[in-house]
Order: sequence, then C-alpha cells, then structure tokens
Amino acid sequence: MRNIRECLTGIDFKDIVATAEGRARDMEPWSNYFRLRAGEMEALLSLYKPKARGVALDIGSGLGFNTILLKKIYDKVVASDLYAEDALTHTLGMDKSNNFLRRMGVDGVEAASSRCEELPFGKGSFNAVYMIYTLEHIKDRARALEEARRVLKPGGELIIVVPNFLERLFYPLSFYRDILLRLVGYFKRHNGSGKSAAKNISAERGSSYPHFPMPEPHGEYADYCSELMKTNTFQWISLARNSGFAIRDIFTTMLFPKELSSFVLGAKALDYYLKTRRINNILGRRPFLRSLGQNLCLILEKRDA
Repeated sequence: MRNIRECLTGIDFKDIVATAEGRARDMEPWSNYFRLRAGEMEALLSLYKPKARGVALDIGSGLGFNTILLKKIYDKVVASDLYAEDALTHTLGMDKSNNFLRRMGVDGVEAASSRCEELPFGKGSFNAVYMIYTLEHIKDRARALEEARRVLKPGGELIIVVPNFLERLFYPLSFYRDILLRLVGYFKRHNGSGKSAAKNISAERGSSYPHFPMPEPHGEYADYCSELMKTNTFQWISLARNSGFAIRDIFTTMLFPKELSSFVLGAKALDYYLKTRRINNILGRRPFLRSLGQNLCLILEKRDA
C-alpha cells in the first residue's frame, strides 16, 4: 500500500485540470474554476497529509471536481449534495454532478443526494469526510458535524474548509465591480439609455440582490453584516472544539484573499497564487497569518468509538 507522499507525487493536477477543461469546460461555474480548485486541493492535501486509502465522503460536492481529485488518494469516494439546483445555497444539483462525473469517466466514484444534517449512511462508513466550502451553507452546523462524526470510523478524519473573515470583508470589491459592469453592459445594449439601465438594475436588485445596497451573504446568514461578524477564525475554532472531535491542525491554503488579489491583479491573481503556494505552506499555520487568509482549514479526528 502506498503512503500519502507517494500518492501525492503520483497526482498530476495539471493533467486533471486539462482533462476537465477538455471534457467539461462548459460546466465550470465560473472562469478558471478547475484551476483554482485544483490549486487549493493540492495545497490542502500537501499541508495536512491525509491517511491514504479507504473510503471518503465529499459532503457538499457541488460539481464533483474535488471528488475526482480525492479519488486519486482513496479507494472509493462518495459525492454528496442536495438533489435539486438552488441558487440560495449555491447548490448545482445532482443531475449536473452526475453529468460531470460521467464525462470524467472515473471509476470508484459514486453520487448520493443527501442533507448534511441527515446523512443516509451507516455508522462508521467512512475513513474520511470532507466539507469543503460547505459548512457555511448549513443552518444547523452542530447537527451536521454530529452526523459527520457518526459516519466516520474511529480514527477517521473530518476535513473542513470555510471562508475566513477577510475573504468576506473584501467581497464587496467584486460585488460592486460586478454591479458596475452590469450597469455598463445595460447602457451599451440600450444605446446609452439610462432609463432602461436603471429599470433593469432595479428589477435585478429585487430578485438577485434583496439586501441591496449591501452585498448578499454567501452562506446561511441573515445578512452580510451578520456573516461578517460570524465568519472569523475564533468562531470556526470554537465550533470545532464543541463538536466532539480532536483538532489535529489549523491553517489556511491562501494567505492573500482572492477578492482582494483579483481586484488588484485581475486575471493574473490566480497565476500568482499558484506560484506562491510554497510561501503559504511555510506561513499558513501561524495563528495570526492564518486568520488573514482566504479560508480556514480545520483538520479534525474522531478519537473514540
């Protein structure tokens, strides 16, 4: 059986991205989605070095790209998410996920529709459970962690990745930039008609931006201000400590929040992030610096039966 170092050495992340772009570029939720997720996953796996092999559960799997990457380490991976597409929870729907997994043609991957608070799996079914940008979308987070603990084997790992405070703090930069770009687009399509542009923006505010002029919360929060107050390192660590898991490690995989770096560097921000991951690996565990990162990664372990 190969150890995790051998497993990671054998993963060609660039090749997986190229395959996904060749077979399913039209399914990317946003531009360069595959490159960003592959870079984050490579950083995550290299920093915490998971126990290789066994069966893993990818909760909130979305499109299923992370599931494909995890299959390079585990014998079997189950992709789990809500069944129907839902913009409020950023759920893509299992039909889209199944379509993507079919296009990728990877063996040993299954898809199962489920709610995090009521997982349809038996006790001790998995060696590892991943919740990557999932927990912030769950209303009853304590219950979701309880379910994750139930389906894990003793000694099993729960890997949580959540947005951090500064990522949410800088989010308005891209939010208002997008609003401005939409407004400019309306002006162009309507030959400079301010009345038509204002009418369309107003209609969009009522449907897509009910809290306008404040940005919309990304997760399960009442509003953006509430999200900003609750999305911080101390809140996430406190939640983890109260979950019954032992905390093995805490770090960030991206020291510089994407919203800020992309606002300053534009399309080149992702390239700089991928090139500076070595610096992140050295500094990403330091308590102060990890609080300034794009995300917070919590590596938890089920210590008892």
